[in-house]
Amino acid sequence: MASRDMLTRLAFRNAYDAATVSDDGNTNGAIIDTQDYESVTFILRVGARTDGDYSFNKLEHGDASNLSDAADVPDGFILGDMDAVVDEANSMHAVGYVGTKRYVRMVVNAAETTSGAHVSGVAVLGHARHAPAS
Repeated sequence: MASRDMLTRLAFRNAYDAATVSDDGNTNGAIIDTQDYESVTFILRVGARTDGDYSFNKLEHGDASNLSDAADVPDGFILGDMDAVVDEANSMHAVGYVGTKRYVRMVVNAAETTSGAHVSGVAVLGHARHAPAS
């Protein structure tokens, strides 16, 4: 039975614009500002899918708001399996970030695509320093 509020303790950000991905390669997601939050989880979602394998290529972080100082997030700051492949329609995979930088983004990899799939991503920010989260 759900008897506690979580909605006012979390914030959601678009981390990867919903799009049909039909070319192999890496695509940067949106830059997420983690100020006022102590945790962030990225969710990669594949909707309608014809072919292709989709995964987190890497996470990048930095202190510049445009991530001009972007660096790959070391494995020790990532929770979950970065190597997991989302290769089924209507499925998803999540990884967490516990690093020390203010800005972070996901980089999505597509492989073996011909027609592709509809792909999107969400960042869930948690452990807000001030409630309710916004």
